[in-house]
Amino acid sequence: MVRLLRPLRFIGKNENLRISIQALYISAPAIGSLLIIVMLIMLVFAIIGVNLFKGMSYYCNTEFISLPQSQIELLIDTKQDCLNYGGIWHKYHYHLDNTVNAIV
Repeated sequence: MVRLLRPLRFIGKNENLRISIQALYISAPAIGSLLIIVMLIMLVFAIIGVNLFKGMSYYCNTEFISLPQSQIELLIDTKQDCLNYGGIWHKYHYHLDNTVNAIV
């Protein structure tokens, strides 16, 4: 156990290393505050990303719908629209929702 504390003795003898450790100790609250701000920014971008990409792992198979392509693009936006017009709601083989299925 005592051998593990040898580096602490070295810090006490070396003046430059002691100053560096003290500077790290003094700056710890500022680093913690910065870390909280960075995590909040990452949370905001994560929420925006989820809202932008939600539902993009699916598509409507419209080969059985007897409407022109221009009308299909205007009328079908959601799963319910796809099913109401007679389409089939499929999930892409490679998608972001579940990476386990993407590894084949």
